[in-house]
Amino acid sequence: MPTHRDLPRSRHPGTSRYKVSAPRRSAWRKVLLAPLYVVVALAAFALLSSLISGFQALYDASESVNSASDTRDITADVTGRVRSVADGDTFLLETTEGVRLVVRVAEIDAPEQDQPFGDQSKRALTKLVSGRSVQLLVQTTDTYGRAVARPYVGTTDVSAEMIASGSAWVYRHYQREARLSDLERAAKQAKKGLWALPAAQRQPPWEWRRTHPRKG
Repeated sequence: MPTHRDLPRSRHPGTSRYKVSAPRRSAWRKVLLAPLYVVVALAAFALLSSLISGFQALYDASESVNSASDTRDITADVTGRVRSVADGDTFLLETTEGVRLVVRVAEIDAPEQDQPFGDQSKRALTKLVSGRSVQLLVQTTDTYGRAVARPYVGTTDVSAEMIASGSAWVYRHYQREARLSDLERAAKQAKKGLWALPAAQRQPPWEWRRTHPRKG
């Protein structure tokens, strides 16, 4: 009758050697492979961490570029000479680097060319900026690709001067400086520029454009 020492082992046919039983082989295999599993898991974790760090770096770089771009649009100073005037709030400027920019004067809205006082408004802006060196304080770029900016000729604030002379309205939807409303109020009381027109002809340009859409 076999003793308890003989129970876990079995004999190979035709030999006196004993072999390790299947349960014990499985247990030893797990013991031997455990360090390998740990190494594989650590390597996978390190690779995943590296990928996450890489994606985070790309995202941060993208955000940094976007942020820098936004800051440039809002605060950029551009200097150049005015080459032509399109109407009472738009002109063409050639920068000191030779780049041509279409500039939309910020925070004002001038009468359209086919609107009462349109020609006078254009002449007022021409007198202020045509052929002169102008510094732009760029606020943004509009949907037409124009640089929306506060232009200065020396110390003269062009936006404020156009309002004070009654050559344009305050564009309240985009207004940033409260002082422009005071200048408009004073021009209206003094009946300067467009404020001398009959009330029926003093239609704000943003309303005029709704009832007189551009053709083409």
